Amino acid sequence: MEQLTLLDLRGDNLSGTIPSEIGHLQQLTDLRLSRNIGLTGNVPMEVGELELIRQAYFQGTSLTGGLDDL
Repeated sequence: MEQLTLLDLRGDNLSGTIPSEIGHLQQLTDLRLSRNIGLTGNVPMEVGELELIRQAYFQGTSLTGGLDDL
């Protein structure tokens, strides 16, 4: 799983917060979580620490913050 580059969970009816363990996905370049209104809380700072991340989609969630805020 640590070699994962794309995580696409758009519209999967997710709820809760993004776990800080997302920071273990060091090869992640593209994170798509949009259209999951049940996602809440802040975007964890571990997302901003992913060196290869190029795109992150949080539209249609209840998350606060984003890559620019990390």
